[in-house]
Amino acid sequence: VLCAASRTHLGHAIDEGAKVRYCINAAALTVGVGAAPVAAARSQPPPSLATALEARSLAKARFAMGCYWHVQDLFDQVPGVVATTAGFAGGAEVVELEFDASVVPYEELVELFFASHDPSPFRAAGEKGPGGAYRCEVHAIGANQRSAADRIRAAIAARTAVHTPVLEAPAFAPAEASEQHYYRRRRGDAPEKRPLAALAARPVKLED
Repeated sequence: VLCAASRTHLGHAIDEGAKVRYCINAAALTVGVGAAPVAAARSQPPPSLATALEARSLAKARFAMGCYWHVQDLFDQVPGVVATTAGFAGGAEVVELEFDASVVPYEELVELFFASHDPSPFRAAGEKGPGGAYRCEVHAIGANQRSAADRIRAAIAARTAVHTPVLEAPAFAPAEASEQHYYRRRRGDAPEKRPLAALAARPVKLED
């Protein structure tokens, strides 16, 4: 069960045949409060939900992986990713994520990144290679992200050749509004959240 506005995970729907039972996180419920007008409910979240949102610690991550339209659409489907922004950093097309690390740890985002493109030297040519707008890079924000991403990259490099580098994040500049959420606007709706394993099995389309 997801919030229609924020896509925040609220609980689970359990199909029991004759009926559907819902298991909802207590932080998403307001108990003993009278019904509020619809307009007021939209402008101000219930006290318990507001408290939960304030307490939630959000972090940022940045990835370059080809055309940012495809990359943004991929990470919009990840549970725990609450916002994405397409932009530029160091000459590459980059997507910045805002995510809830209690739902999806940074390490799992890095693993999805490496599962969603070809990190081998074969890919590094032209716009996909050094200096190209469509090159693949992890832009680590801070020492903790750098350490985690380096560790995951090393584990993959022990099995296969890896060209994709882990770099300290350069300055990020958002792209114009007309470049944001291209596929969402084209479909007319937000993408559904999907399990990471399912997303990793469907590699993102990279520009040729």
